[in-house]
Amino acid sequence: NLREILDLTFSQFKMLNLLDLKNNQISTIYKKAFLNLNNLEILYLNQNYLKSLDFEPFKYVYNLKALYLDNLFLFQLDKNIFEEN
Repeated sequence: NLREILDLTFSQFKMLNLLDLKNNQISTIYKKAFLNLNNLEILYLNQNYLKSLDFEPFKYVYNLKALYLDNLFLFQLDKNIFEEN
């Protein structure tokens, strides 16, 4: 089970359009975790231990159309998280 997503963890998968990280123990997503995932459209983060979400990791995911966040322990969302890039 994943506990954190480090910078550039998935950067070698540039053509990836769906990333399913649900049902892990992720509590931390580093700022450049999704860097180079320019084709990512669907991201599942549900059923993890995230307590806050920052805008920074998502600003590099230009084509993201669906972000699944259900069943998290969220206490805080960055005010810019849903702004368009």
